[in-house]
Formats: sequence, C-alpha cells, structure tokens
Amino acid sequence: MSTSTAPGQQAMVIMGVSGAGKTTVGVLLARAMKCRFYDDFHSLENKEKMQKMIPLTDEDRLPWLETLRELLIDHIIRGEQVVLACSALRRIYRDILRSADLDFAMQNDSSFEDKSNRTKKDATKNLSWIDEKFNVPDVKSYDRKVVFIYLHGITELFAARVETRHKKGLHYMPPTLLESQMDTLELTEDEDDIMIVTAALQPENIVKTVLCKLFLLKKE
Repeated sequence: MSTSTAPGQQAMVIMGVSGAGKTTVGVLLARAMKCRFYDDFHSLENKEKMQKMIPLTDEDRLPWLETLRELLIDHIIRGEQVVLACSALRRIYRDILRSADLDFAMQNDSSFEDKSNRTKKDATKNLSWIDEKFNVPDVKSYDRKVVFIYLHGITELFAARVETRHKKGLHYMPPTLLESQMDTLELTEDEDDIMIVTAALQPENIVKTVLCKLFLLKKE
C-alpha cells in the first residue's frame, strides 16, 4: 500500500484504556504515514503512583497533558504529521490536546477546569451510538488538525492483555487499575473528530481501517 498526506489532519492521537493496543497500533500507523511516533510521557512520580495501584488525579495528569500538547504544537506549526499514543480518557483531556490546533484553541475554552454538562457515556454499557458508527457505510472526512482514534473493546479483552503484559514485566500499569480507567472513560456523541475502531482486530487491520477512513490509503 502507499500513502499520501491528508489535508488538515496532522496529529493522530491513538486513545483508549490500557491493553487497547495504543502503542502497537501507533507504531504501525506512524510507519505507514512515515512520521514520528510518541508514547508514554508520564512523569516518574505518576508511574510510581500507578505501580502502587493509586489512580491518577486530574492534577497528576495536567503537566503530562500540557507536555503532550506542546509536542503536538511543535509538529503542527512545522507542518509535520505525528502519531501519539495517549489514553485521553476524558473530554477535558482531549480538549487540552485539541487546543494544539490554534484554530480550535481560539474558538474554545480549553482550560483544565471541567465546565461540561455533557452526559457521560459508559463505554462498556451504553454502546448503541458507538455501534451505529461502526456500521456507517459512508467514509467520514475528519478535517481537524488533531484527530483521535479510539480503540474500543470489552473489559475482558483489555484485562487479559494487561495481565499478560504485567506478568512479563513489560509495563508499569497493574491490572487492578484497569477498572478505574474504565470508570474514568467518557465519550460524547458530539465529538466528531473521534474515529472508533474495534480493538479486537489485528493491529495491521486497525491501521488499514484508519488509513482508509482518513483517505490516506490509495491503491497502487
């Protein structure tokens, strides 16, 4: 397959809970797009808290999110594409990353204070609108500079992956924190810059799906 630069989209944020496959998919997507991939900018203090099975607070996440936003800004102002793996579980976290797009930042209050009255969507229980997005036949155009790819799946799938990874010493995130991440995860129907892809697919097929939806995939 060959790829070409999509107009508008510069930063692709692979989001979801631990075990969704963010790093694996991100590496493959960046390779296909021939751009940089970034992952895991958590501070040592945050990692130590998670290792001790202490869920992170919004205050813990703020410096991390601001670092990621500055990273995206750096690539966007240079006209470069970039792929980032970030859980981005809450709407306000995603708004901070969205504000790397100055057009979005000028039109929205992207402060860390949560002023939203939107209804929280439990991604493990209320799936009707997500399932509808899976089955939409028309390819949607994502015209924001920052686009999110949400790796959606069931808790059991992610728990098995996290357990295996933790036993092998491949990640600091203990399986016990997965439940707190699922509780934190919120999605709102009006976020039209989130592409939803099932995490149960093979990573290569996830990347192909993403590229097709972003109009990046062309037949040779």
